[in-house]
Amino acid sequence: MVKKRVLHLLKTNSFSGAENVAITICRNLSDQYECAYASPRGEISKWLEKEHITYYPMEKFSTHEFKRIIKEFEPDIVHAHDFSASVIAAMHKKDFYLISHLHCNPPWIKKAGLKSIIYWLNKRKMDQILLVSSSIQKEAVFFSKREKRIHVIGNPVDEKQILKKAQEYTVNACDLLYVGRFTEVKNPKCFINIVKGMEEKGGKISAAMIGNGDLYEECKSYMENLQISATIAYEGFQENPYPYMKEAKILLITSKWEGYGLVAREAITLGTPVLAMDVGGLHEIFKGMPEALCKSEEEMKEKVTIDMEMPFLCVTEELVKELELLEPFGKGNTKPIFAARGVTLLGARILGKNRNVLKIKAQDANGSVIEAMLFQNVEGFLKNMEETYGRMEVDALLQGRGGHIKIAVTYYPDINEYMGKRTPQIVITHYR
Repeated sequence: MVKKRVLHLLKTNSFSGAENVAITICRNLSDQYECAYASPRGEISKWLEKEHITYYPMEKFSTHEFKRIIKEFEPDIVHAHDFSASVIAAMHKKDFYLISHLHCNPPWIKKAGLKSIIYWLNKRKMDQILLVSSSIQKEAVFFSKREKRIHVIGNPVDEKQILKKAQEYTVNACDLLYVGRFTEVKNPKCFINIVKGMEEKGGKISAAMIGNGDLYEECKSYMENLQISATIAYEGFQENPYPYMKEAKILLITSKWEGYGLVAREAITLGTPVLAMDVGGLHEIFKGMPEALCKSEEEMKEKVTIDMEMPFLCVTEELVKELELLEPFGKGNTKPIFAARGVTLLGARILGKNRNVLKIKAQDANGSVIEAMLFQNVEGFLKNMEETYGRMEVDALLQGRGGHIKIAVTYYPDINEYMGKRTPQIVITHYR
């Protein structure tokens, strides 16, 4: 059977979120479709070469170049990523099926203006519209809630690939990590300010920034002026950032807006705690986890706490009572969170009518055993463990015959009260 031809069209020539998504689609659908990639000539070429994806470089992003590639490749489908690519494909649509795939929600989509009107005028030629989050549909002035061709699909995350790449090399752990472009949208100065604020509190802290972009030199000077250049390690652009993400205590996402928030999903896959600005798709990713979202830089500063490692032996009823004296927790008084590494999972049971609670028998590196409760994304947790340790180990864990799965956790102490008996337990907030 002859494969249908799909052309992925992008305006950018570097590697970032939308480009990663396009490459992931090409990789995973190569058995079903003949995929090609078109964009202005640039560093993206080495990524495409590595993935063996056919590349049509453009001397510049223009109507002339688009028509040339259409004539050469003769696609059945054009998958246009983001606004400019969608518009240029729609303006010159002929025999191909057109998919408009929007990965971000910049401020201009919220009001009538030249860009939003141009997209609206060309929208009728688009056969399907894919959005990475419902926030784009809610915020954009050119979308109707009743349009059947609009689909919110999120971004594809190749969890198996992420977990594999996270093991490719080792790095030193850091307390706070930034992963993203050095651009106004990603707001790297906010990260720098938070690191400075942590230093001013008197704590010893380690931080790292991964990425590049137009604001790098400006951020470098900003760090020098704040005298924290020695505190923040600049690791540059990394083809594989996952070992850094795996070892970070907290990943901070300081973006002013986000269509989806792919780096957050990747961090969740690795079990790394995340604090993020409450914008765009990040609100949907952390729905039901308000403690992970921040409305402002000041709130993020207040929520950042570098967890103190504490063995399970210290989790007692007396400790819980002492911590209760610090309540209520909230703005300006964050809940004490502790950490434990090298935690062995001895057994686990799925509880609840909706199977959304996991009760774990856990042993820390010192040999102390305690019951641990996980109240969020149980299915994702078990899938993560299966990807890392295999299905047989997960089955053994659920049958009470664990002992081979090891993780690091952050938690808060709690008391389980049942039939008049009070027993110390922990509630897991994050794991990796």
